[in-house]
Amino acid sequence: MYRKILAALGHEPSRRIIFERALEPAIQDKAKLLLVHVLNSEDVVPIKPAPSHDFFVGQSAYGSYWQSHETARRKSAEWLDTFVQEAKEAGVDAQYVIHDMSPERVLQMQADNWEADLIVVGDHGSSNRSISNYVLHNAHCTVLVLPMGSTENRAGEATKPTLQSSAY
Repeated sequence: MYRKILAALGHEPSRRIIFERALEPAIQDKAKLLLVHVLNSEDVVPIKPAPSHDFFVGQSAYGSYWQSHETARRKSAEWLDTFVQEAKEAGVDAQYVIHDMSPERVLQMQADNWEADLIVVGDHGSSNRSISNYVLHNAHCTVLVLPMGSTENRAGEATKPTLQSSAY
C-alpha cells in the first residue's frame, strides 16, 4: 500500500501515460500524488553568445533566454494544473513542482524530501535511459519504470514495466 506517489512527467505523449499509471495506485490506496516536471532544452531556448563576443552573452540574449524560460514554466504549469485537477476529481490529493536542475538529482531529492513510497518514471531509451536508470539504482523507495519508446526490444519481445523495491 502506497501513501505518497511521485510521478516524473516529461513531454507528450509519455506524460499522459505516466500520469495515468501513477494515478491508478493513488486512487486505489488513497495516496497523495506529487507530479514533478523538470524544464530542459526542449522547453527553453538556449543562450547564444553575441556574434562579436565569443565568451560573453549579450544582454538581449540573456533577456530572451529568461523570457523563454518563463514561457516554458507557464506552459508547464498549465498542463500540470490540468493533471492535478483530474487527480482531485478522482479523489486524490495532488500537487506539482517544476524544477530547473538535472532530472536525476531532482527526482531523487524530491522523493527523499517528500518521503515517497513509489516513483513512476518513463524510459524513452537513449539519453533518458540514464535518468530512469539513475532513479532505479539510487532511490530509497519502490520505482516503476515504464518503457516509453518502442513496445518491443531488440529481440522482438514485448517490453514490460520494471518494478524494483528498495532494500533499505
